[in-house]
Amino acid sequence: MKVVSDFESLLKDSDGLIEFTIPAATLAFAELTASVGMVHIIGTTGHSAEEEAVIAEAARHATIVKSGNMSLGVNLLAAMVKRVARTLDDAYDIEILEMHHGKKIDAPSGTALMLGRAAAEGRGV
Repeated sequence: MKVVSDFESLLKDSDGLIEFTIPAATLAFAELTASVGMVHIIGTTGHSAEEEAVIAEAARHATIVKSGNMSLGVNLLAAMVKRVARTLDDAYDIEILEMHHGKKIDAPSGTALMLGRAAAEGRGV
């Protein structure tokens, strides 16, 4: 493992960036990867709407793959939630409950938001 303080020089020798950090770092990394047109995999969650807009702008100049959860099982669950939400009518309520320790930085979690978006898409909301 190579430890460096100059991230830009490290990018020159890299094919892409896989990043699970904090929202502020994600924004800095997104701008750097966009400046060189590099693939950026984002696993960080908890971004504000303004931060999401910065990431979307960076994605105009680089390939960005972003997910609230990178687990295959959770992504399959999201696909099933979308399908079930589309199948059941408004007589059925959809609730997402999660529990974490009190110091969790991003609450609700990226996973909970991902499942909520899947349910909303399934319902056409």
